[in-house]
Amino acid sequence: MTDDPPPRQLGDVLAQLMQLRGYSQIQEDDRLRSAWKQVVPTAYSTLTRPAKISRGVLQVYVSHPAALSELSAFHQKPIVENLQKILPELKLKDIKFRLG
Repeated sequence: MTDDPPPRQLGDVLAQLMQLRGYSQIQEDDRLRSAWKQVVPTAYSTLTRPAKISRGVLQVYVSHPAALSELSAFHQKPIVENLQKILPELKLKDIKFRLG
């Protein structure tokens, strides 16, 4: 008899491979972009780009200063609430809009 480890489940091997290759991050980014398009007012969808989430805060780049100001003042809270409903696993607490 040999001391070979038992065979692993194919799903476990694929999940590990996806994690190593960064595919899970790509899928998460795609889901975030898709959800963003659902919750951001249509007029701002082409002016904004969700970037990353750090400690529950989503960084969003906005290409126009007036849009940044309006999003921060009037749309931030509803966007956060809607994203929390669509993607609760992100544990989103806030959004920071940045010019860029």
